[in-house]
Amino acid sequence: MNIICRALTFFQLVWAREYKFTPEKMDKKSLCVTGPDIDSISDNINGCKNLEKLVIKDTSITSMPSSIGQLEKLKELAITNNPNLKSLPDELFSCFRLKLLNLSNNKLTSLPDKTEMFLQLQDLNLSGNQLEKLNLRVENLKNLLYLNLSYNQFKQVPAAIGKCLKLRILDLSGNQLETFDAEVGELTDLYSLLLHNNKFKEFPTKITKLKNLGHLYLSENYLEKICPEIKRLEQLRQFFLSDNQFEEFPVELTSLKDLTVLNLSKNQLKTLPAEIGNFQNLNELHLSYNKIETLPEEIGSLHKLGCLYANYNKLKSLPEGMEKLSELLVLDLSSNELKDLPFKMRELSSSNMTLYLSENKIAESGIEGETLGKKELEEHFEDLIYF
Repeated sequence: MNIICRALTFFQLVWAREYKFTPEKMDKKSLCVTGPDIDSISDNINGCKNLEKLVIKDTSITSMPSSIGQLEKLKELAITNNPNLKSLPDELFSCFRLKLLNLSNNKLTSLPDKTEMFLQLQDLNLSGNQLEKLNLRVENLKNLLYLNLSYNQFKQVPAAIGKCLKLRILDLSGNQLETFDAEVGELTDLYSLLLHNNKFKEFPTKITKLKNLGHLYLSENYLEKICPEIKRLEQLRQFFLSDNQFEEFPVELTSLKDLTVLNLSKNQLKTLPAEIGNFQNLNELHLSYNKIETLPEEIGSLHKLGCLYANYNKLKSLPEGMEKLSELLVLDLSSNELKDLPFKMRELSSSNMTLYLSENKIAESGIEGETLGKKELEEHFEDLIYF
């Protein structure tokens, strides 16, 4: 929405308390009303007959005039970052041409349930309010593609979401969800589901019915296990599970053979299973801030791996086979207990890989067996960069 604001004509009244629409402003197709000294919007907003885009942000308004419902050409409406705004008039939901409605970061506790007119709405952002229930009848929003309910006070997933059949992105992060009971099996177009920063202790099994899901965010919860039904998500490409309670690598994940990004950082992992070699399409693997002591040799079979983050673990050595990671661009091994690296890793020196080795014990070690200490490493890996 900042891009919209930069493109719009700004009208900011510094001292006036009520924002009034002059004849000149009424001819505009786009307006941005902003300023903490504005505490009300004039009823004559209905005179803006040509208005297609309206942004009202960072004001002190406590309400919106009902006459806003008479803006028949309005297509994009953003009423955001108004800390005193707790409710909206029913008439606002008469703007039948709206395609984008951004009501984020206000203090809304409820919304009118009148959505029959919103037949063209595609983007609805209600994030950063104080909503506990969604009385808004989203099932009427037949063309809704993006729904953001993040950072409210939802304890349950609104059941009506399951009727938004064209939904592509659903953001429920930053709420108080412990379960996911909504029937979402009919949301065959849903591609991104954001559930991070909630209170899930068990994996929400019902989301495995989302057969076309591509991105799943479940970081910052209390998960310890993954259900076997996860294998149903055959289209899943990116899976974020950082900052949970995993003590063992959830081997069920290895059935997701088309994953390109897997993030399991900030857990309690100690080892990785040999089945990790099943991730033949994996491009990024995040394992930072765990308790991993060793990596399995099978990690060398991840031929498409471009980034491996294993910093802040307890690695004392690396397995043979790491030199097979020919696509590796970033290898972060900082803040471990490494004393040396396998000599064969010099085969990676012809790549553009960046290697992070700070906060290890390599400086204390010289050549030992088939390994190189830091000084010799620099001589043989001339193309590597150390941080």
